[in-house]
Amino acid sequence: MSLLYYGEGGSLMTNDRRIRWITFVAALFACSILSGGHPRNATDTPLYVSLADGMRTGDVSGIVTLSAARWSKATYLTILALARSFAGGQWTLVMMFVNILCSALTAVLLVDLVRRATRWRGAWVFALISYLVCWDIWSWLPFVVTDVMYTLVAFVPFALVARRLIIDGEPFRPFLLTASLVIVFFTRPPGIVIIPLVLFVELVFVRRRVRGRTAALTIMAAAVLALLVRTAVVQDPARWPFRFLQPKLVEFSGREKAGEVMQDRKESYRPPPHTMADHVAIESDRFVRFFQVTAPTNSRRHNLISLVFFVPLYSLALLGAGAGLAGCDRHRINLVITLLVWIGVFAFFHALTILDYDWRFRLPLLPQMILLAACGADALAARWRPQTQA
Repeated sequence: MSLLYYGEGGSLMTNDRRIRWITFVAALFACSILSGGHPRNATDTPLYVSLADGMRTGDVSGIVTLSAARWSKATYLTILALARSFAGGQWTLVMMFVNILCSALTAVLLVDLVRRATRWRGAWVFALISYLVCWDIWSWLPFVVTDVMYTLVAFVPFALVARRLIIDGEPFRPFLLTASLVIVFFTRPPGIVIIPLVLFVELVFVRRRVRGRTAALTIMAAAVLALLVRTAVVQDPARWPFRFLQPKLVEFSGREKAGEVMQDRKESYRPPPHTMADHVAIESDRFVRFFQVTAPTNSRRHNLISLVFFVPLYSLALLGAGAGLAGCDRHRINLVITLLVWIGVFAFFHALTILDYDWRFRLPLLPQMILLAACGADALAARWRPQTQA
């Protein structure tokens, strides 16, 4: 039975538009309240303002440079420049509203995917509530930074290919997919990772032009190569033969040689590395800490909130992954593999680059984690339903 259907009777979902509007209005209202109504500047905000003002005057030298990947934030900087040009002193409110709107649209895409990927009618409600109560999601709404917008634009290409996995006959939309990839590429540097991930899903699961084993071996080989090259360059930045990103690599090298695992979290630091193995140990530690939810320097309240949210989320996600891979539904198997690869690749990317102190780089992966957890809730409901019917 296709995952387009709910319940044992296989009734086709006919209220898509109504639930989308319910989700959008609920998320828009909740995010407006949770934002606090007061825009806030982050550490990166002054730099973004300076770059946006340069765009307004025609000076893009600070963006188009080989020393940093600022060009990868061109989408956000363009919107910021427009807000500062037309909203006057209210530009921070405009940017906060952009965050709220992006967050509401992300919720709509997430709920739509959950409804199509699960049979339990309550799964989409679980996903929406999980999304709205997640402190990591709504805490960034008032800040003038790229994270909330990037979460949306990074989720759009995922949603487009995920729909082709779980909906039989879902058409290929090349223009929309290409446009979404271009936008995400020019919103945040990690956006470049989404391009090979989309190709992986399309070629392996949708079009089946590449065997799964071949794709798995290719991914592992690419990961090992990236690990070796990155470690060698960070150990000695002079090994990098290009001017492109040279200052950033020097910065990464200095951080890691100080033993940094997470930025500005001294309790996570390791002894300064001396060998390639020491660098790999730091990168491995950083990969694991990508999923960390508590910290000794956080307040008890902060740690408690994180535990209350992430322990059930991770538990249901693991259940969803296990149940999906052990099942016989090809749609669910392909979706679960895609989710695991997507999350794992981004965790690996940040293990090789940088992991900030408040885990905001994990924010764009939370919709995928909630989707996987919704699959776990669906698996629990499937086990409980036959007992109640009996």
